[in-house]
Amino acid sequence: MEIKTFHGFEDFCVEKFENTDEWYYGIYPTWMSNVEVAEECGKGREYAGSKLCFFNKTGRSYEPIKQEKNVYLETPVYDKASNSFGILRYDFNKRILQAIAYKPDEESVEVIEEISLSEIDDLMNIRLIESPFMIVRNSMEENAIEFLAPKRKIYLEENESIEFVENEKMYSSKWNEDLLDVLDYGYGEEVIVRDLETGKILERYKGYLNRMPDGTAWLMTE
Repeated sequence: MEIKTFHGFEDFCVEKFENTDEWYYGIYPTWMSNVEVAEECGKGREYAGSKLCFFNKTGRSYEPIKQEKNVYLETPVYDKASNSFGILRYDFNKRILQAIAYKPDEESVEVIEEISLSEIDDLMNIRLIESPFMIVRNSMEENAIEFLAPKRKIYLEENESIEFVENEKMYSSKWNEDLLDVLDYGYGEEVIVRDLETGKILERYKGYLNRMPDGTAWLMTE
């Protein structure tokens, strides 16, 4: 068995991306959220900063964004179409949130969106989706998905959450207990396809989506 050695990563827990088997990532530390770091920095305490590294199955490691004090990096997402990674970067020194695109083939790092933290009411449930990369927030109170740049909302059904965007369509999953069959248990999940601009429902399927390592999504339905 071949053993690939990565020096200097003894504190890292390597995680898989769901839509590629070429790349892996690790973040350290892992025990604080963006909200908790914001609270600590707001009290004048110092956060050492997130360290984010990417690992290729060839045995190479990459650290495109260097660790900085009071800067929190969110779990990255991978976009197969552009072979790039999207990263949310919270800079509590400058009070900004950035969406960053990292392309390993070009070794390029680009800020694709920047928002002042003063414009964001709540830091909970903020994430980056693809494709292309977009900053969104799941508003549990309003049953809505809020796009932070530019700001707009699409109202969802109860227990519905966004999965990804593809070809101007938004794919989401919904847990629906009404679909459960007491006799055979069944599976109470639906896939909802909406128009990205208007939020109008275009299609609805009983079943679920699987993101695959080759970048495709499998719709498991009736």
